Amino acid sequence: MRSMVLTRPAKTIVELSGMKPGEQLLVLTDTEKFSIGQLVAGVAHENGGKVCLMVIPAQKMQGEELPAIVAAAMKAANVVIAMVAKNIAHTTARLEATRGGTRILLMPRITEERLLAPPMEADFPALKPVIEEFAKRLTNAKSARLTNAAGTDIRMSLEGRRGRALTGFANTEDIAAPPGVESSIAPVEGTADGVVVVDGSIPGVGFLEGEPPRIKVQAGRLTSISGGPLAVTFQNLLAGLKDPNVYWVAELGVGLNPLCRLRGAPDDDEGEFGSAHVAFGTNKFMGGTVSAAAHYDVVIRKATLELDGNIVLKDGEIQF
Repeated sequence: MRSMVLTRPAKTIVELSGMKPGEQLLVLTDTEKFSIGQLVAGVAHENGGKVCLMVIPAQKMQGEELPAIVAAAMKAANVVIAMVAKNIAHTTARLEATRGGTRILLMPRITEERLLAPPMEADFPALKPVIEEFAKRLTNAKSARLTNAAGTDIRMSLEGRRGRALTGFANTEDIAAPPGVESSIAPVEGTADGVVVVDGSIPGVGFLEGEPPRIKVQAGRLTSISGGPLAVTFQNLLAGLKDPNVYWVAELGVGLNPLCRLRGAPDDDEGEFGSAHVAFGTNKFMGGTVSAAAHYDVVIRKATLELDGNIVLKDGEIQF
């Protein structure tokens, strides 16, 4: 009975992958997510795909490089659906597969409960043009200012960088990671200055407890973190990576799924409509130049975003 209920969201995933009958589809899963990967592989097979199910050991951290045999399989496939415990977006294997023409759908940390949760019921086709328009505006902008009522106020240059439209549909230009959909960009390194007050969460690290983390940024780098328990946890996590590059501002993004709610995981937290996220660490896989040991986002809620002085998002509501 459980598998019957899960068939509907599994069909949605295969539809978002854009798989056509006869295409080579790789379902990449791990020892933690095998049952879900097996279900999606079965649905893809029923829809005419030439399906290969590959299982790897569960990885320990975000952005951990994949074995060479996995990277080769991803490049050989027309479509990859990755249902694994950790996010592989910021890996060389993912980037090279995308550049080689493989369409990639990422669903890290997926569970049966998340497959059945409201965010997977979003109207992805209707959201797609909104996300693409937001990404276009990011591309055309030279500067950005992000603020919110909690005290966030940070500015950065976007000049020469391309906005990303993560619509949930697999494509050959960038990743797709439903149900989290967003428009985002890699700011110019060394240009971000200001303060980010994390009144949402740090996905994969924890929810807000007590005083919100207050992150100070100067010349494009995180220079200090103050606040309650979440601030301490995040500070210790970054220090433990022993990589100075994890302190670079890597990303500016806006969540655009109306059904997403904060729960401590990237697919929901970063996708919450009207929220914004600023990331630290690696961004070379999304148009930047920094390679680091990790990529971590911090989420602020009901954001206001100005592009070249024009407000495109105000208190979490789109203004165009």
